[in-house]
Amino acid sequence: MQVVVPTGAGISAGVLVAVLAACGTASVPESGVEERTRERLASMHDDVGEVECPEDLEAEVGVTMECMATIDGVVRGVRVEVTGVEDDKAEWKIDVEE
Repeated sequence: MQVVVPTGAGISAGVLVAVLAACGTASVPESGVEERTRERLASMHDDVGEVECPEDLEAEVGVTMECMATIDGVVRGVRVEVTGVEDDKAEWKIDVEE
């Protein structure tokens, strides 16, 4: 299942999250990726537990990261892919393994 993580209403919108720039590399903090991804999953599933990502998400289009989420009592892989970066905001979509 592929899902685009939105900031507001609408499934097709992407999430725009402030990025941090350190040493010239912009990234979304790990906690921000986990929080926003969990919010989106919770809008689609009745029971979403913890979402865990291994590190900050580099704010560059095409970058992917594998996270884990407990959805309806089952731990599933969640692929996060950056789809857009503008100014100090990053947008990504999520893919949940079946």
